[in-house]
Amino acid sequence: MKKSIGDYLVLILSIICNVLSIIVFVGNYGLYNGNKRIVIFLGVTTLFYFTFNIYLLLKYRKRSRYINIFEELNIGFSIMHSMERDDFENSNNVYDNFQRFCTSISNAFSKINGHHCGVCIKILKRGYGKNARPQVLTYCRDEKSALTRPVGNCERSEHWLDKNSDFDFIYNNSGSNSKTDQLYFFANFLPWKYNYNNTRLDKEWPPFKSIKGLNIIIRQLLWPLTYRSTIVVPIFPLFANEKAQEKLGGFLCIDSPKNIAFDKKYDIEILKGLADGIYNKIRKLK
Repeated sequence: MKKSIGDYLVLILSIICNVLSIIVFVGNYGLYNGNKRIVIFLGVTTLFYFTFNIYLLLKYRKRSRYINIFEELNIGFSIMHSMERDDFENSNNVYDNFQRFCTSISNAFSKINGHHCGVCIKILKRGYGKNARPQVLTYCRDEKSALTRPVGNCERSEHWLDKNSDFDFIYNNSGSNSKTDQLYFFANFLPWKYNYNNTRLDKEWPPFKSIKGLNIIIRQLLWPLTYRSTIVVPIFPLFANEKAQEKLGGFLCIDSPKNIAFDKKYDIEILKGLADGIYNKIRKLK
């Protein structure tokens, strides 16, 4: 859904009318009668309602765009269903189908946010032996992200699970006694998340740690990752009675270069359903 100029025009006209009303009141009654407190009250009230209306406008116009994503999501599910109908294990285009799946999700969330959102599938690689460390491998990305971000054999560094806050949180909390409705990682302000770890972050990050007062500004301006908001959900059956660690197939991830990009109420549930749709295929792939 395109933004309506009319919505913003109505807000602008209403605020202009309120400001003019205050000016007229000040000129004729307020200051002459010593009612400065009334003038201040009107000014603060006007500013509050203006800000609140802008917030509501942005919030509900964004949510109204969710009605436009079903076509893209249907494409994603149809791709998975076509893989079920074919001989999955002997198919030569498994990777292409997973990439198309990621692209359909990316297109859906890009419609909601008005900018490109990256989507990828991470595979959990378990080591062997008592002290083996699990790794996370990027199996595929949406078509646009794959052009600029590493995937598969193009990865030059090892991504240990315990060095990434999002994957580590989900892995350590997965199990039969875990609250499955809380088994996800959601962050809309990554630069401000001081305890966030990522193997793509330099060990010396953040710089200028001693400047505490400016640290939050520095983190925002010098944030090195390509994304500032992210959601990660486990690739698990949605309604399984047992969610043991050994059944965790990987992670479905989405990210955005902007802060406050995702809606916790809706987006997590959408991604959970999509992760459930690819669970069996990821298990076969592994």
